[in-house]
Amino acid sequence: MSDGTNGWLHYFEGSWIRRRPCDDRYPLICCRRPVLESMIRKHVLEIPNVELIDGCTVSNFTVDGNQITGIKYHQKGDEEEYELASNLVVDCTGRNSHTPQWLAKLGFKEPEQKEVVSHVTYSTCILDNISQKGRPGHPEGDWECIAIYSVGKTDLKSFFMFPIDGVGLMATATSFNNDPAPLNFEEYLEFLKNYYPHIVHDVLKDAKVVTGPAIYKNKGSIRNYYENVQLPSGLLVAGDAVASFSPVYGQGIAVACLEAEQLQKVLEENTPSEKLSSVYFSRVSPIIGAAWDLATNGDMKDPRTVGKRSFVMNIILKYFAILMHLGNNDSSIHRVTFDVMHMRQLPTAIMKPKFLFAAFLYLIGLKDSGISKQPFPPGGEKERIAA
Repeated sequence: MSDGTNGWLHYFEGSWIRRRPCDDRYPLICCRRPVLESMIRKHVLEIPNVELIDGCTVSNFTVDGNQITGIKYHQKGDEEEYELASNLVVDCTGRNSHTPQWLAKLGFKEPEQKEVVSHVTYSTCILDNISQKGRPGHPEGDWECIAIYSVGKTDLKSFFMFPIDGVGLMATATSFNNDPAPLNFEEYLEFLKNYYPHIVHDVLKDAKVVTGPAIYKNKGSIRNYYENVQLPSGLLVAGDAVASFSPVYGQGIAVACLEAEQLQKVLEENTPSEKLSSVYFSRVSPIIGAAWDLATNGDMKDPRTVGKRSFVMNIILKYFAILMHLGNNDSSIHRVTFDVMHMRQLPTAIMKPKFLFAAFLYLIGLKDSGISKQPFPPGGEKERIAA
């Protein structure tokens, strides 16, 4: 478990963000994906009325008029097609979901799809023997994780490092639009030295490589606008099957969890089947839109990214960057920007008059942003105790 504000070093838009005492609003679980998925699977299977049909592939929906009545599926190694009846089908099969194509084959309208192509590349190492100044609890390195966003003007780079379930530290360097990725640790260190604040290279230079670098590529972000089509009754879509985001911003799991909360609410309200889709998507659309705007417009800072650019969103992102730095000297601004970043609040939260006025004072030179020009981030142990 990591402290999401006090334990993280955030480097944003060219400068460090001051760390502040945390009120436990941002606890972050740092672990490998298989660990998280196995724990979720274990918890779900402990629910008495849940049955898992493993090793199968869904091939289509079953339908009766305007009602989805279940699914068709094949078992692994078995050519026979089976049917499973259901009052409600929820597609959570990810960004490669076949629901749009199946709807079209059944005579329903496909949702509009938008795509932003940024060709993100992850280069990830698991490391041990990190410099003492990089170890949690060390008096000169009292941090747990590093997050560096949007380094570079025309060739964006980001970097993240955090401890994972007793194995070591996971370090991930990201680049966009098929920029070359380091293939060995020597190249990795040179990559860090060339693009990131020197603390990253200094902390990692004597590290022992446990695994990696491993390369992962992602095309970008895809969104299906199901809220704009009339779906057949008995069908909902959630998670990456609705919108799959550039992974740099860490929004996918958060959005899926918030969608699940809304799904639980509409079911508990006994929403009629014929209205279930419209009510559900009216509630999750603002959540998806907030994450979509952050991810896609962040990626489009790189001029090579392919997608529709929004002048308004560009202004909002610049405004958000100003607030991130103003939060160095203002705890209420610090709190709201981190709430939005961690999806505890929608971006409308930063549009309150007091925040707009603070940004205006900054733009006319009457408010200090507290931007740190130090090579090492401010807000260490002594400063945080004083705060």
